Amino acid sequence: MGAGLGAVFGVFMVTMDAAGGGVGGLEPAPEKQTIRQALRQMLTQTRLRSASYAKGFAAVGALFAGSECVVEKVRAKHDIYNSVYAGCAAGAVLAHSAGPKGMCVGCASFAAFSALIDKIMEHD
Repeated sequence: MGAGLGAVFGVFMVTMDAAGGGVGGLEPAPEKQTIRQALRQMLTQTRLRSASYAKGFAAVGALFAGSECVVEKVRAKHDIYNSVYAGCAAGAVLAHSAGPKGMCVGCASFAAFSALIDKIMEHD
């Protein structure tokens, strides 16, 4: 599901880039292209961006789902705390390059997000 969401998000981001142009109009004027060249470039960018986002979302989803399975197996319970603990672990792992403070922030934010999603989805 993460890969599918990432692919859709990539398509959305490419269309936003194409519509927005640049920051404050600071980009140079684009070179003249035929419609075919522009379409080919747009499709290539869409494919590359979608693949990139799909890989990222799939990795985050796999990390979270794997963490949640391990936590549930260790705790031998099925409750909201499994998502919170798994979110904390996934957030910390994803923020490892930011150091200990970044890992703490990643843990707290991903855990809070996981709890919120569980409450919205009414998982008990």
